[in-house]
Amino acid sequence: MAKTWCAECGERQFQTEHGITCANGHGGAGELGEQEALALGFDITKRLRRVIAVRKPHIPNKPTIGRRSLEDRALSDATCTPKWLADYLFETHGWFDLDPCSNPRSWIHAHWAYSLEKGLDGLRLPWRGSVFKNNPFSAPLEWQLKAQHELSIGRCTELVELCKMDPGTKWWDAITAPIQRVRHLQTTALKTWHHPDLWLLDKRVQYDEHPLLVEKRRCEIADGKRKGRPDGKSSNNFCSVIIHHRFGRPRLKLEPYATLWVRPVSSPEG
Repeated sequence: MAKTWCAECGERQFQTEHGITCANGHGGAGELGEQEALALGFDITKRLRRVIAVRKPHIPNKPTIGRRSLEDRALSDATCTPKWLADYLFETHGWFDLDPCSNPRSWIHAHWAYSLEKGLDGLRLPWRGSVFKNNPFSAPLEWQLKAQHELSIGRCTELVELCKMDPGTKWWDAITAPIQRVRHLQTTALKTWHHPDLWLLDKRVQYDEHPLLVEKRRCEIADGKRKGRPDGKSSNNFCSVIIHHRFGRPRLKLEPYATLWVRPVSSPEG
């Protein structure tokens, strides 16, 4: 058919088995030629956009942390930083002053540790000195806001964090945002901004899952209630980052395992 445009919306018209229509479903009444469409100010250079109705594909429900039971979520939150990484951090950094998200199976070398098993909530208690953090997966935002607060008031002087790389989330923006430190010199408050250094780990991290969660999953697989590996371990590898707010401390010597990753950021003053 000759090129015509819809008089109602200006979309290019096309022929179907039911007659002439346009991308917005208007009928053939009111066909405009090229010169008429131009005279009315329609854009005739855009490509023809045919609207084809298709069935929505079936997307199977995949298990996520939000759909797990409270028991599974609690056990999943108790995952540990892998021993190889904890040992390497000890070799390159030494002892941390505090691990606010610890558990009895942790490999992290820290002088002090908060854990719910001890009745110590890291979200409520102060963080002091150098801190290592690998927070629960189900509630990352509140932990990042807590870290941001402790860094800004100066109680936490160094923060090393292991987390998955998930740009675009609110908690990622909270932990990678520049930190404003306020120092009082006599009566004048000096505000300085500090940008964290981020390293993207080259290797994918296999976390040490809670033994009870692995055993529960293994039994469900053996009984045919779910699919997965016979040993009950999940393929929970994901791309991880070490985030290091160092405030003048030398950067971590992770070059054999990581490459420096810098996100372009605008000046906080702007």
